[in-house]
Amino acid sequence: SNLVSLDLKFKYLLYEVDGVYYSKTLYLRGIDFEALVQNMTNLRELQLAFVNISSSVPQSLVNLSSLTSLSLFDCSLHGQFPTNIFLMPKLQTIDLSFNDLLTVFLPEFHSGSSLEKLHLSFTSFSGKLPSSIANLESLIELDLSYTTFSGEIPNAIGNLKSLNILDLEECNLSGEVPLAIWNLTRLSSLSLRKQFSRSSSASSTWFRCIATVMISI
Repeated sequence: SNLVSLDLKFKYLLYEVDGVYYSKTLYLRGIDFEALVQNMTNLRELQLAFVNISSSVPQSLVNLSSLTSLSLFDCSLHGQFPTNIFLMPKLQTIDLSFNDLLTVFLPEFHSGSSLEKLHLSFTSFSGKLPSSIANLESLIELDLSYTTFSGEIPNAIGNLKSLNILDLEECNLSGEVPLAIWNLTRLSSLSLRKQFSRSSSASSTWFRCIATVMISI
């Protein structure tokens, strides 16, 4: 197929029964989802936000070698998300938010990744945040809020020099906020609410950042 963009987000069916109008969101069966993406090697954008898929994510998505943007926001996905999708070389945006039954572990990231936006909020993503996340040098937005990650924030996160938005609210990470996080000079929004403590040695840096960064703790 020569299709380069498929956008089905917010699509719904409007119908009338006895003068009353009803709407129904688009439903895509798992088998249809897999068939949909087969042979779409030229596809660059796949936008399925709010489409009721109610299945696992097919491994065949990895074959979409031209894909740059993947949005599966609130699709009622479940099962294990194929980890190697995170490593697709051209993928810039991944949004899997609001799929609370979707589980996966983040991979070890390699240098050269094109990822700019990674949104995983309100999913069942778990495991530790790998230090190799520092290899995502193009990352602008990282939202891990309301997930079940464990362990501490790795110091390597301070190497994400392009990061503009960092949301770690209620993500089950623990420990102190590493001093390296204040190396993120391009941050405009930072949320670390509730689960983190702060070392006293970070105090002066913390208050210097308040003037330029919207902080939620």
